Amino acid sequence: IVLTVTDSFGMESEPYVFELKKTKTPTPSLQFVPSTLTVFSDQEVNIRAEAAFSACPAPQSDLIFSWKQKSGPPIPARYLDSGNPRLYVPVNVLEPGSEFELICSVSMMGQAATESIFILRTTVRPLLAKISGAPEKDVSASVGFTLSAEESCDPNSKDTSDLAGLLFKWSCDM
Repeated sequence: IVLTVTDSFGMESEPYVFELKKTKTPTPSLQFVPSTLTVFSDQEVNIRAEAAFSACPAPQSDLIFSWKQKSGPPIPARYLDSGNPRLYVPVNVLEPGSEFELICSVSMMGQAATESIFILRTTVRPLLAKISGAPEKDVSASVGFTLSAEESCDPNSKDTSDLAGLLFKWSCDM
């Protein structure tokens, strides 16, 4: 490290050289891409952690990443145990309408780990009410007709086989 001092008249001191020897490797800080994320449960999650170092020149050995969950509904461990900076969770794994605190840590061989928290949120899609057929139907007052709401659904439900859990209320305005 070199230090020089300059006064208001522009007079400069002789350079003072100070030799500094680092005995440890630099500790990285963590940044996330994206910095936060909100998804629907039917969307995949793809987060990347990046290690950032100071501008000082120093050797950077192999980085070791790990992910763990701090809070929120449980995420299966197989998605957290990747051992790399990328966290991938496929569609329909995360509970809709939830917040997850995830901890990513990075360390270099023989050094203490640096941890940072990532906030992941899942939001809820609205229920979908749909009557099969055209949006309008001309019918005679003397002839019966049938309407079906079978295409209605809860897009957040993992049970797509039927209309489980949905209640229908029909009304007619003339």
